[in-house]
Parts: sequence; structure tokens; C-alpha cells
Amino acid sequence: MQNLKELEKCANSTNVFFRGYKIGGVRIGKWDYIMNGESMFGGDYNCSGQKVGIWIEPDKNYEKNLITFSGEYREDIKVGIWNTLLKEQIIEGGGQYNEKGQKQGMWIEVQNNTTSDFLLLYQGNYKEGRRVNNWKWTLDNETIGQGQYNDNGQKDKFWTEVDENYSKFQKFKFQGSYKNGMRIEKWLILHNEFITGGGVYSYEFKKNGIWVEPIENYTEYCPVFQKGTYTQDIKVGEWSVLLHNSTIGGGKYDKSGLKQGDWIDENYIGWIILKWNQNIIMEIQIRKLIIVIVNLNFNYQSQCMYNEIGEKQEYWIDFHKDYYQNEILFEGNYKKGKRYGLWNIQQQNIIIGNGLYDEYGQKFGLWKELHPLYSGMCELMMKGEYLNGVKINYWQIVTQKYNKLIGGGSFSEQGQKIGKWIEPHQCYSLYRQVISYGSYVDGLKIGIWEDIYLNKILNYYNFDKEGKRIKIQNQI
Repeated sequence: MQNLKELEKCANSTNVFFRGYKIGGVRIGKWDYIMNGESMFGGDYNCSGQKVGIWIEPDKNYEKNLITFSGEYREDIKVGIWNTLLKEQIIEGGGQYNEKGQKQGMWIEVQNNTTSDFLLLYQGNYKEGRRVNNWKWTLDNETIGQGQYNDNGQKDKFWTEVDENYSKFQKFKFQGSYKNGMRIEKWLILHNEFITGGGVYSYEFKKNGIWVEPIENYTEYCPVFQKGTYTQDIKVGEWSVLLHNSTIGGGKYDKSGLKQGDWIDENYIGWIILKWNQNIIMEIQIRKLIIVIVNLNFNYQSQCMYNEIGEKQEYWIDFHKDYYQNEILFEGNYKKGKRYGLWNIQQQNIIIGNGLYDEYGQKFGLWKELHPLYSGMCELMMKGEYLNGVKINYWQIVTQKYNKLIGGGSFSEQGQKIGKWIEPHQCYSLYRQVISYGSYVDGLKIGIWEDIYLNKILNYYNFDKEGKRIKIQNQI
């Protein structure tokens, strides 16, 4: 039976793929992780499809933090010492697995937003895979939160907890007591070390009474809280939406915790006014939903609709949280919950890109869209052709402001980069416009690649036939 080469997209990732061979659907031999056309790391599978030997694996947030983990597998079980690497350098992190694949002894673990310039770590002891005794969060070697686990691996007694999404821009902590892993009594919510909210848990470990808490998508650009009453963990009655302690919205929940009547609510990056002509059943709207966008930075207004089964229908304005700072929005029509027909990409009422979706919600024909590296410091666009949602043929890379051509290359019918490419370096910005030049074969960088800035070659790289890089000269 012939081995079939596979390229699988990694979960929670847009640019990281997993590549190797299968026999009868079972992974065998060498598999490696591919990012931006480059073979990065990986390991081996035995003939039974089990991981064996030394592996290097990416963190779930690898595209953002470049963190990997290195250690040994024995028949799919992690054993021995596993190290944490940041940009291929071992950092203070990791720990040891026992023969059963359970974490044992002292461990230092990265968190959701750990990066090279935000070294947030969680550290303490494991016993047969369970956290025990004292654990603490540190940021650049300074303790910012801590608490204790009992022998059963449950949080116990008083804790200062760091929010799972703690970052430079969202510094929430929670203070209160646990009993056998469940929160009890009064808890405080702190932001930048100031008390900003909180409430009480009952002895049944459920939220009760008046609570003030951040909205789910709180950011420094949308510093919004909500205030109202819980009954046994269910929101009931009147709830307010607050900005700087001033009410900007809210509405009413019924006894089952379902929204009722008129509401002013938040949604990702702006204030959105929601007005239901009828009540909500299971949070899905039954008839027409009128949405008026009242964002402080935008002056757009739109009436949008869902159909009877809760699918988006007809004209919509969509936002994406990744582009909020750039005031980017997407406008067009939905048909049975899928984008359909012409969609425009707008910035400050100016159309900067557009293209067509077919009846299946797939891009087709000519498109001008945001480059994957797009940001306020990297305002680049791509122009080219889609077929059944896949990029094909030649694509140009241009600047947004002047439509200046800076690069491009071709895609195969399978949507893989092929042939010569000129593309922005991962560190490209308005102030340092570094371009990379080289060749792709079936989506992998092959042969000599050059990084060029102001017509000067900064780096030479050589990629072997497997896409593995060897840096051969650096002129910086």
C-alpha cells in the first residue's frame, strides 16, 4: 500500500500545519510542523501510530508567542523532563513526567498570553498529575497571584487568582476563598490592582445577589462592565451595561436567564443596540432583529436580520476584533447564515477591498483583501483569484494607501504557494520594509531565500527539500 503524504491544519491556528505520511489512515514515521512554508520541528510515529522518541511541539498560541515544548514520548506517553523553549531557546519552564505520563514534582507553566516581553508563568508542585500545595503566578519574576491546592488537587482557602486572559491590556485578578475547589462567600474583582467589581457565592457555590463584572470581551478599547442580580448562577431582572460607571445600556432577563424585551448590549468592539420585536427563545431571535451600531469610533448604522432558525440573513455589517484598532469592517449580504454575493472591506467609509462569495459561502473570482500580516504598522493587501474558496494562480501584494506593488507569487490549484515569491518578512512594518525572496514547492520554502531591506541583502537562508532552514549568512 502506497504511503499518502498528508498536510493537516493544526487546531486553533491559521498558519500552522502538520505534515507527514499515513498508511491505512495511521500516522507513521517523521511528521513535522509547517509555518509560513517552513518546516519548524516535530517528531516520529511508530508503526502503530504512537509518538516515540524526542519531540518538539508548539504551544496552542505558537503563532503569537513562538513557544514550544521539547521532550520524550514512549508509545504515545510523555516521560522524563520536558523543557519549554521560547524562540528555540530554553527558558525557565517545564518539568518532569513519571512513567505513567503524569506530571510530577516542580513545574513552571506558560499562560495564554505569555510572550518574550510578557513572561507570565504559573508554578508549583504536582503529585501524580494533580496540583498540590502552594502555586503562584509570576510576571517577570515578580509574584502577582497565588493560592493553595489540597491533596486532591482542588483549590482551597484564600486565593488571589490571575485571569486566564491576563495580558498587558487586561489585568484582571480575583480575590476570595475556595472550599474543595469551589468558590464561596465574597469575591472581589480587581483591575490594575483596583477593586472594580465582585459579588457573593452561596454555600451551594453559586453566584447570588448583586454582581458587578466585566463583559466577556472586555479590552482597553471596550472597558465595559455589567451590573445586576444573580439567582443561583442565573442572571435575572434588570441588568446595566456600564462604561466608566455610567450606564450606557442594559435590559431585562426573565427567571430562566433569557433576555426579554428591549436591550442595549455590547458586541466585541462597539456598542450595539438590540431591539427585539418578540421575546428570545434560547437566545435565538424569532423575527426581525434591528441592530444600530453606536460605536464611539464609527458612525455606521445598519438594520440586520436573522431568519426563523437564528441564521444571519440579508444585509449585515460585520466586525473582526483583530482589526478593531484599524477601524476595519466588512459589509455585504447573508443567505441562510452564509455570506453571499459582493462583500466590501471598508475603513472609515472608504472601500479598500472586496470580492464575491458563492451560494456555499466560499470566495470565488477576483478579490482584493487584507494580507495575513495586516495591522496598523503593516497596511498591506493581496489581489488575486479564488476558486471554491481556494487561492489560485498569480496574486499580487500591494500597499493599501498607494496600491504600490511590493511582491507576489503563484498558488497551485490546491492553494499551495509554488514557484518564485516576493513577500513581506514576518517583521515587515511601515518603518522597516523587509522583503523576503525565494521559491516554493508545494507550499514549502526550497533553496536559497534572501531577506532584503533598502536593496541590501540582510540574510541568506538555505532550505532543504523538506523545507528545513539553515542560516548561512547574516549581514546585520
